[in-house]
Amino acid sequence: MGATFRHFISVKRRLLLALLTAFACALCLFGEHLELSAGNFLGSSCREAEAVLRDPETQWMALLCAGAYLVTFSVIRNRRLCCGTASAIGVGFWRAVFLVISALVYFLTYRSASLSMQTVMLLGGAAIGSGAWVNLFWRDDPVASRRSLSRFLMITVVALAIACFWNCGSGPVFSYKHNTRWVGPWFSPNLYGLLMASGIVLATGLAVGRSRRWASSGLTEVRRRLGGSLALPMLLLLAGGGMAVGLWKSYSRGAWVGAGVGGVYLSVQWLRRCWNQSEEPFLSGDRKECAGSGDPAYSIPEGGAYGAVNGRIRTCMNVAVLVCAVGALLFWQYQHTESVTGRRAISASNQNDLSWRNRVAAWEGDLQMMAEKPVFGFGWNQPEPFYGKYYTPSRLDETGAIEMNDYLMLGATLGIPALFCFGMYLWLSFTETALREARPATDLDGRQLDWLKAVCRAGALVLAVGFWFDGGLFKLATSAAFWILLELGRE
Repeated sequence: MGATFRHFISVKRRLLLALLTAFACALCLFGEHLELSAGNFLGSSCREAEAVLRDPETQWMALLCAGAYLVTFSVIRNRRLCCGTASAIGVGFWRAVFLVISALVYFLTYRSASLSMQTVMLLGGAAIGSGAWVNLFWRDDPVASRRSLSRFLMITVVALAIACFWNCGSGPVFSYKHNTRWVGPWFSPNLYGLLMASGIVLATGLAVGRSRRWASSGLTEVRRRLGGSLALPMLLLLAGGGMAVGLWKSYSRGAWVGAGVGGVYLSVQWLRRCWNQSEEPFLSGDRKECAGSGDPAYSIPEGGAYGAVNGRIRTCMNVAVLVCAVGALLFWQYQHTESVTGRRAISASNQNDLSWRNRVAAWEGDLQMMAEKPVFGFGWNQPEPFYGKYYTPSRLDETGAIEMNDYLMLGATLGIPALFCFGMYLWLSFTETALREARPATDLDGRQLDWLKAVCRAGALVLAVGFWFDGGLFKLATSAAFWILLELGRE
């Protein structure tokens, strides 16, 4: 009786944590739309919260609260990783240095920094990401962690799929060549496109992971559970197809590039997973111990695992070359096409396109400001006014393009050391965990958990690429999604 009661309490606690995490993420994703809802309790609460965050007299208190939560979650995570890899701890070190510099510059330039919410969005997003990790991975149990992460990602995909066809009905209307650009509940086609691209990668990764997991359980099991086994992957792919329509209708070139990069990253992780599985029959048990004994009975067959891996690498290189060649041919063939999608895709090569020309000019201004103040930058909320006064080319009248590249904006705001720390954090987050040795073949739950983490990293990579072209690191929806996926995806 006692064991049953303890199990019931444990299930309720896990369910409560999952619901709280999902509710917090839903507020982050749709808070901007709820804020404009009249006669709504959540809407009024969101408006009150924004008023507190925008008020210079209370903003610093909110920032200290976010910092306290961030430190607490980081301590809990470090205690969990006390026996973990040095690379995992190193990732946290670079993130901590970057956030400390951000907070230091904020308080040194508080009068100007408190006029915007950039610092609050940055540190708040990092705290939300760390909190999501603690809530989902609070126990050192691969089975429970896999289930929690899988459910969370499915809830995220469902939320994004619902938002795909969400017509906010208010706010500015964006169009491209008389075609309305979809914005969803985020009032920006670029942010909408980035979230849709990330959702497509998440849905595809979940569908592929579950299909491979069920396929490895045996043909009899697949036949026995055919009705339930294939239903969920098909629904995930259907949700991904709906979000693909939203991505297309956003006409966001940065989101298109991000989706491509995220898809390539996910494909590479899937191929590495397949290669590791193909090597194990030849490098397990007695074969591994006796491979160098010279006994033909235990030698690795010629053209076996290593030959298969080398053959797959050559195949991938050939496919990459073929894709590049086909892309070049399509570009020259359809550079004068009348298709709206085609014109939008190749508009980056049009010298008369003011969109990318303004962005390049803003990048040049960012680099000039970084060269002038390389250590601590100009401070929060200062690069745009300085860019408008001293660094804007004479042919430009608008200065908003400087906000489209978050990385150069960070360099101009906080200085090159902070940008370097943030870059190291991103590099290690995407590479160290992805390149570590695979788990044993017997640890099926651990392997599935590693795949779900790879899916999270791919979704975060989509947003990271989009931040270079369209910004979003200082917007609540994209910032929270980025930090959550990146923190859940690393060790």
